Amino acid sequence: MWYARARYSENRLASSPVNPCSISCSSARQHACHSAQAARPFGVRLTSSARRLGAAPIGRILEDFAQEAGPTSFADGQKLSIAGVVTSSKVKTTRSNTLMAYVTVEDSTGAMEMLCFARTLETSGSYLKEGQTILASGRLSVRDEKAPQLMCDSARPLDGSAADVSAGAAGEKRQTLYLRLPSMDSHEMTQFRRIAYLFEGKEPVRIRLIDSGKLIGTTAALHPAFVRAMRELLGDENVVLK
Repeated sequence: MWYARARYSENRLASSPVNPCSISCSSARQHACHSAQAARPFGVRLTSSARRLGAAPIGRILEDFAQEAGPTSFADGQKLSIAGVVTSSKVKTTRSNTLMAYVTVEDSTGAMEMLCFARTLETSGSYLKEGQTILASGRLSVRDEKAPQLMCDSARPLDGSAADVSAGAAGEKRQTLYLRLPSMDSHEMTQFRRIAYLFEGKEPVRIRLIDSGKLIGTTAALHPAFVRAMRELLGDENVVLK
């Protein structure tokens, strides 16, 4: 009997192909929300201080928006805070020639992407580094079939993680970043200064100016996100870390 029922179900499915255009934004958003919760490499549980400051579990936000009938506890544009580990941070240049960053924050319940624009980067950019545990505040943004995002207004270290990161960096072997830039007044130099402002630190950076041959020095935090941004700006052949 069960075999006959299975065959009947297979025949019905085969004779009734699904029209991709019939999939609603709600269903697509459910898939996006569930994907954001699945297969996370690691996460942090909300600490007592994060709960006390009102941080919402990321998984709870995603589950609410994944409901077929729509969210009941959260809403597009709602102000809230989340807490977790920064698992990725990518800086981009906008069409208006300002900087923004896509930052993913993860706790033990899920992961959420944050959009961080120039003003936020100026005030909180040094905290938006991979491995940093932060408390971030902003407004929820829900667009089309995407999982909810946080338009981040501010971020700060949680439970002294900034001190932990600095202590860990101090114990590592110091490296130097070598860069080649066209000139002091080039577009690349302007972009370098903007990005380096977000990665303030004490590790050495040496810049060779192609037009004059001069070697100038500065410092920065040689975080992988900073080095990656330099490779995207200048090309691999003009960036050496050793």
